[in-house]
Amino acid sequence: MKPPFFVPPPPDVDPSQRSEGEIHLQFEDISQDGRLLFPALPNAIGELMWRRLFESNLSTRELRSHGVIPILSRFAAQMGGGPITPRDRLRGRGCFQLAHEPDGEGGAKRLFINMWVDLLADESVARPRAADANWPRLGRIFAEHIFTRPFAPPEQRRVTSFDGLPALPSIPEAVHDFRPNHEVAALPAGAHPLEPQLNLDTVPTTFGLQHTDYNRHVNSLVYVRLFEESVLRRLAEMNFETGLLPTFVEIAYRKPFFAGNQIRFALRAFRHDESLGAVGAYVSEGDLTNSENSVARPYGTICIRFDH
Repeated sequence: MKPPFFVPPPPDVDPSQRSEGEIHLQFEDISQDGRLLFPALPNAIGELMWRRLFESNLSTRELRSHGVIPILSRFAAQMGGGPITPRDRLRGRGCFQLAHEPDGEGGAKRLFINMWVDLLADESVARPRAADANWPRLGRIFAEHIFTRPFAPPEQRRVTSFDGLPALPSIPEAVHDFRPNHEVAALPAGAHPLEPQLNLDTVPTTFGLQHTDYNRHVNSLVYVRLFEESVLRRLAEMNFETGLLPTFVEIAYRKPFFAGNQIRFALRAFRHDESLGAVGAYVSEGDLTNSENSVARPYGTICIRFDH
């Protein structure tokens, strides 16, 4: 059994699958006490993996000509290292790996491109917090992408081999332990629930164009920010302290939302040792009838941990 709040470690891959470079921060990437926040990590994936590495290492033009596109399916991230400032220059160190989920018959159920980035600070930059050891690694993120044909008929969308694409192996050698979405919404091992079941947040969210990106749907990071706010509301209702920092996030995506849609979170707060957090799901406001039906077919599931 994997430990709670688990971020898969990066594998040992060929140097051609690795990238390292300077990462520039924005003010919103750092908390008021100088600790790293979640948005900096997906941005580092974009900078090191998509822009510097993936585009030049895989035949993406050939993939796209066959209608095959990697779609983000899950993030798992640890953050909170520091303190640092927006002026500090940080290093990102990352890699990618093609992988498959076995089908039990020598083939593949799904094909993946998985990505990892560690965000690092030189010892001269990473100043230890009081009574803490130095933080050479400020945060780590794992990003799982499933290859699919999103514009094909439903029965042809799943990609189970790269046959016909000479730049890629038919089935990648690496095996990936695919984590079903419902597991992300399960209580972490060792967590003590603060409420008996998932309950709907009292506040719905309506999406506008400011929530969307160039992919023409709600940006993947928006759900994390909204869930953080939803959890803090729930903890405040329970009279817990809310001056907390998110230090772990795992989110699994099934289906996107668009401008004009309205969503509601169903969540369940928990305590884990000295940490607080919640697991939950987000669903379409139009599909809601009660809290039981609200998570029957969630658009996504999420787990978050907060620390002091």
